[in-house]
Amino acid sequence: MKAETVVAVTALLLAGWCRADIIAQWNFNDTSRTNDIPASAGSGVAALVGGIRATFANGVPSDTPDPGATNFGWNTTAYPAQGTGNKAAGVQFTIDTTGYEDISLRWFLRGSSTASKYVRVQYSLNGVDFIDSSVAALPDANNFHAQLNSFVGIGAVENTVGVVFRIVTEWERSATGGGTDGFVTTSANAYNPNGTLRFDLVTIEGTPATGNQPPTISALSNQTIRVDTPTDELPFTIGDAETPPDQLAVAATSSDERVVRNDAILLGGTGAHRTVQVTPDFGQTGAALITLTVTDSGGRTASTSFLVTVLPANTPPRVSSIAPVYARAGEGTSPVGFTIADAESAPEDLELAVGSSNPTLLPEENIFLGGSGSNRTISLQPVAGQCGVAVVNITVSDPLGESTNTSFAVMTVNSPGLIFCDDFSYADGVVIRVSGGLWRNHSGTIGQMLAGSGRLHVSSAQSEDVNARLAGGPYVFGSGARLYAKFVLNVSTLPVTEYGNYFAHFKDDTAAGFTARVFIQTRGAEPGRYRLAIA
Repeated sequence: MKAETVVAVTALLLAGWCRADIIAQWNFNDTSRTNDIPASAGSGVAALVGGIRATFANGVPSDTPDPGATNFGWNTTAYPAQGTGNKAAGVQFTIDTTGYEDISLRWFLRGSSTASKYVRVQYSLNGVDFIDSSVAALPDANNFHAQLNSFVGIGAVENTVGVVFRIVTEWERSATGGGTDGFVTTSANAYNPNGTLRFDLVTIEGTPATGNQPPTISALSNQTIRVDTPTDELPFTIGDAETPPDQLAVAATSSDERVVRNDAILLGGTGAHRTVQVTPDFGQTGAALITLTVTDSGGRTASTSFLVTVLPANTPPRVSSIAPVYARAGEGTSPVGFTIADAESAPEDLELAVGSSNPTLLPEENIFLGGSGSNRTISLQPVAGQCGVAVVNITVSDPLGESTNTSFAVMTVNSPGLIFCDDFSYADGVVIRVSGGLWRNHSGTIGQMLAGSGRLHVSSAQSEDVNARLAGGPYVFGSGARLYAKFVLNVSTLPVTEYGNYFAHFKDDTAAGFTARVFIQTRGAEPGRYRLAIA
């Protein structure tokens, strides 16, 4: 039963159906093949693209010019998942337009209530690089609607072997300039990849070529630039069988003057060899399709289009932080994971470099990078017999030279009973910043505690207190573990009060859980001397 209807505009289109010759037509009434279908009139091949599937179902109603006794349409499904595959899936038709000009594409389209509302017509001369043409929008579900796409004036598709036309599903935002980055439907139902689009009477027409052949214009590749940055001067060539190239007129238009104004498309060159340079509007990002049209003295035209994508200013890549690593001298660590990313570049295009602040303890050749894409690893092999800290620096660079660093500490011990070893061989500076995250502030004014010349400088005039975690911790009260600390102390100034101040201690995970505090005091000491006390 054929309950579908065809909207009123169909009659208007049908009135002019035979004004031009049919180059190729598919009525889909031969159901022996669902893909790579030969034309039912003329010559050409219809194929599925983007992994979709097809069957056959009722075609357009019998009052339309479908000559088949049994009327079928090409019923397609298995389109991309929501938010993926924009303008990547649909149907395509490959034909030969030799001897024809003023090409047009007509077809009937029916969508289910969960199918994409928008489809885009594209064309290609090589079957790989496709240029956007018009958008078709279905007004409702489960009815056939007549569609027309004119290529009049686009000389590239005229009189040419191997022209490919595509009809592919498109996201709302790229189809209309607003809405969502995803597929929408004609109904209240949500988009579903299993929704169907049904095609029938796909017809490619043209008029026989006249004596005045259209001019020619070479294709240009799509361009990607940064905000406020013009393209290079892009070369292209023009020609015509009847008009000298210096008498051919070239005009340029932009599909979105918010991104690229028409007057910001600069044409140059002479004769057959021309150039175009595109400058985006100030501060604008987005994409605009630039169309170049060449016109000969007889009024025939040819066009080519290329997409200019304007990206935001290049931003530095990102790299995740890495916590301090504790290692045994002479033994390799397990791979430590971290992630990298960049707003403008794929993670596999980012470059990594490493460095060590203490090559005696950890030479750079003993630092090994692994992983791929966004997920990377780093493994470390400290030198045997050493004890101390090396700060490892990882630099991530994008193809345009922006870079980001992250650093982390590798503490190496050379005996099983040693759980902390630091000789403060850092670059001079604030210890919580130069130690690769080993030392952290837990009270007082951040940034007062300084490292320099292989020492940690502690002063009673400073309020900052810092701590570093012990390897193998936490060491819980009552566990039987005994902790011992050893350090070299150089006292330059006696304390102001006789009881002095503490300068070292063990600390638990609470804010002020100090134990075994070590003091410098003058109480009980001879004049000019000090004593050490432990609390």
